[in-house]
Amino acid sequence: TRQEQSLQELQSYFLDQKSRLASTPSVWPARGWVTSDFGQRLDPYTAERVMHEGLDIAAPHGKDVLAPSDGTVIFAGSRAPA
Repeated sequence: TRQEQSLQELQSYFLDQKSRLASTPSVWPARGWVTSDFGQRLDPYTAERVMHEGLDIAAPHGKDVLAPSDGTVIFAGSRAPA
C-alpha cells in the first residue's frame, strides 16, 4: 500500500512537470520586432494604464508563426479586437 501510494505520488509529480515544461516557451514564435512588452502600458485605444498580458511581435505579412509552447492564441492580426 505504501509503495503504491509512493508510485502514485511520483506519477503525479512527473505529470505536473510534463505539463509545466509543455507550457514554458522555448522558442520565439516569430521573427520580427517586439512592439509591446508584457506588463503595464498605456492602452493604444483608450490611453488608460492597463495590464498587457501578451507580447506583440511585428513581422512581415505571411511569415510563419510558431507555437512556442502549449497555450491559446487569443488574437492574430494587425489590430486589437474591439
